[in-house]
Amino acid sequence: MDKTKTAFTSTGLAGDPESYWFSSQWLRGSRHLAVRSAPVIAVVQELATILRDEQTPAPQALLALRRAVRLLAVLAGGTRDESPRSEDYRRNVDIDVERRRLLDLEDVAQSVNSTRFAAAWLRGSPAEAIRTAPVIAVVDDLLDDLTGVAPAAEVYRSLRHAVQVLSVFAREDRHEPDHRPGR
Repeated sequence: MDKTKTAFTSTGLAGDPESYWFSSQWLRGSRHLAVRSAPVIAVVQELATILRDEQTPAPQALLALRRAVRLLAVLAGGTRDESPRSEDYRRNVDIDVERRRLLDLEDVAQSVNSTRFAAAWLRGSPAEAIRTAPVIAVVDDLLDDLTGVAPAAEVYRSLRHAVQVLSVFAREDRHEPDHRPGR
């Protein structure tokens, strides 16, 4: 008989077996496996939905991002499962991708989403910036990795990288003085 099903029914827990699987992986220190569980995927999926939903007020979307980042940061921290060999390989892959993807100023100017992101981040507020295509793309890529077929260690690295980027937006101080002209 399946150990998960036996443990799930023997404890008398009512609910979702996926939640039990998540908690058992998390508590036993298998974070790289726990990040691919239904509860974590649901958080990332809901975050993507909130960021896209223009009906959700910007401060509420920013609060959702902060809550998601806090949870994901806990899942992403604390273990060292990256070997030096995998880092060397990743660095070489990154260099190859960089060589193929060189942009000039005209390319950047034609990217409406990138321009919107830059203006919102530099002149606007974090609540405006998180609703732009580059930020949503980070969340979407993380969701794709969580639901894809990549090895667990690679997905875990992806989570750690996404949390690093998203935490910048989540930590931005809302109470900074407004230096925009006319304010």
